[in-house]
Amino acid sequence: PHCITKISDCNLTYTPKINLLLLATLLAGTCMAAATTIFDPSDAAWSADGVNLTSGATTVGDVTWYGRGSAEIKANNLTFEDGVAWTKYLKFGGGSTFKQGSDLAGVLTYTPKEAGTIKVYAKGGGDSARKLYVSQSITTTNRDVSTALASVDGANKASGIAVASVKAGEVVYVWDDNSMLIYGITFEASAPVTEPWVEFSKEEVELAVTPFAASDEAKVTLKGGNLTAGTYTLTVPNVAGLTVEPASVTVAADGTVNQDIKLTYTSTVDVPEATAKVSVTINELPAELTITYSARTTAYTQTTVSDSTTWDWTKAGIDVIELDSTSTPSRLDTILLANVPGIYNGAAFRSDALMVRGQYLVRESKYFQGDYISFIAENKGTVQVTFSNTKKREANKGLGRVLYINDVATNDSTLTTDLTVSAPVEVPAGQVTITSQMPSDPGINQFLRVYSITFVPKETGTALEQNSLFVPATKVIRNGQLLIIREGKTYTVQGVEVQ
Repeated sequence: PHCITKISDCNLTYTPKINLLLLATLLAGTCMAAATTIFDPSDAAWSADGVNLTSGATTVGDVTWYGRGSAEIKANNLTFEDGVAWTKYLKFGGGSTFKQGSDLAGVLTYTPKEAGTIKVYAKGGGDSARKLYVSQSITTTNRDVSTALASVDGANKASGIAVASVKAGEVVYVWDDNSMLIYGITFEASAPVTEPWVEFSKEEVELAVTPFAASDEAKVTLKGGNLTAGTYTLTVPNVAGLTVEPASVTVAADGTVNQDIKLTYTSTVDVPEATAKVSVTINELPAELTITYSARTTAYTQTTVSDSTTWDWTKAGIDVIELDSTSTPSRLDTILLANVPGIYNGAAFRSDALMVRGQYLVRESKYFQGDYISFIAENKGTVQVTFSNTKKREANKGLGRVLYINDVATNDSTLTTDLTVSAPVEVPAGQVTITSQMPSDPGINQFLRVYSITFVPKETGTALEQNSLFVPATKVIRNGQLLIIREGKTYTVQGVEVQ
């Protein structure tokens, strides 16, 4: 049994939402462990008029809500699988994002004074994909699902509890992917640790040099307690271009260590992916950090599409890549998709043929979200796009988004996140652009979710093929150049034999 209270010492003057068995336990004067309710939307302090939940910061008790958009508190009874019932919820609002530091948006934060367990009770606010995350370490300026300690899948209005073990003194971030309903958050402190312990804040980090950045860096923290005071030297691998600062860490007189360590990797040459380890031993206890590093300094150049090609974002090879106005590259840059780390490039997904601009290069492992895509077609042909709006829109506001091919409006548009498959559109040889506009804002590109693109060429014949109509030939691309193989010999499209 446990008690859900507003204070950690089981003060029984406040006993919200408990089942009968728990109530009997409380009346008997027994409280095995204290689970503190640190956020409850039914509290008057949160639901009172005048509390700003749509923008800026609202702090009640130990929790701060950094609001945005359509955040609101509503009544809706829901009993979760552990028997705890909640009467109201906070709606995060669609597409919540945050940035590190003071520019937070769409996130709840809480800083535990002790290590313990946090539980977040949540439900999806709609029928499409929804997810809530609990993080305690933020490695990028944007929300990063790789840092999540726990999550709740709220797809199709499903509910659940995110349970995470959190550390003392480190901010806990609770944030959502899209319109989650937060019913409550509880925290239960762990038993005090009396044995020596030491660990890095992460078990592994990734450092990647790309065509966009000649160096990459990460920060980890070495933490520990009940240790012998002194200075301890880090064991650092001998990897060209890798620096670790500082070279040693200090355990304070009270036996604790809490020291940030900066790792930087630079390279001017391509380096295949490899791993190395940074470690330290204190009180005969080892702490180890695995570093995965790589470098690709040479950028891909855009290739020309000559054959039937389909770009299906479920084959892009990664769950999510989100850009903002300050990231490198940024969502304002038009970039070759293959140059972005993590994107697959091969026969299944020709990312070296796509120039893009957008916020999500990949989202939910299934679509691109942005305002520009283009590729270069060797021959004329047809292009067909599977797409949707970024959220449900109201037709009477003129927010339907029309698909444009080569800056010309098609007959296909979308008001919702339901998939729309466009009719095939004929395009000439050369650059093919895919954008979207709203009738209410002509000339202004709008974000669109693109799930797949299919290009089917109409053969026009090359100079060589026109002179060899009855001889089978094979097209290949080598070093970005289209070549024709016929009767064991290789020719350019002009008919010049390649030796």
